[in-house]
Amino acid sequence: MTVRTQPDVAATVTRTLALALPADDVQISRLAATEGVLAVLPSPDGRRLKVTYDVRGMVMDALEKVVVSLGLKPSGGMVARLSRAWAGFQDDNLRSQAKLVHNCCNVPPQP
Repeated sequence: MTVRTQPDVAATVTRTLALALPADDVQISRLAATEGVLAVLPSPDGRRLKVTYDVRGMVMDALEKVVVSLGLKPSGGMVARLSRAWAGFQDDNLRSQAKLVHNCCNVPPQP
């Protein structure tokens, strides 16, 4: 497992990515070295990866493209595809929220 320091907990998510075939150690380490990815924890059989990433630098759609470029194949099952789509939707929302600067009535607006 590779772990880096987390820049902002509010913009950090952990998703489980199901794979059609097991991942090897080289592929896992390359995925962990990808910009925006903070940690990768494989399951014992290597067919599921728990990936922690910062939504400001990585989202599920981009993660899926990186996984494919590394020679891994995401699971094509209906539940896995729906899970990735739902995670992508959530990532887009979290990324949008991370960009907002919230102002309260007693806090002056920031320039």
